[in-house]
Amino acid sequence: MSRRLRYIGNTSGDDGCPTLYEDVDTGEVVVQGDVVTDPDEMAQFRNIKPGEGFVTVPRALLADFAPRDVDREPVLISYESTVAAAATRVGTPRTAAARRRVADA
Repeated sequence: MSRRLRYIGNTSGDDGCPTLYEDVDTGEVVVQGDVVTDPDEMAQFRNIKPGEGFVTVPRALLADFAPRDVDREPVLISYESTVAAAATRVGTPRTAAARRRVADA
């Protein structure tokens, strides 16, 4: 049985892409966008399953149109937990500089 999709919105006017749709039965979001095909970009993705694809969309599309669950309570993480997690994270020199700024604060 095919999905029953409801148009949510887009940020591209009449061009039609990128666009968000919602499956009216499951609440899942379907994204229409430009397909990522560059091998260097594809090499950065993790755990790709057969049949999966990737599309790019502007952040504004998600911010403006992505459905928000009203019944979902956000999980708040304490400052202490965040600092502890950051201290154990291996990252780029940029994240290392950010950790030093937090530690010096």
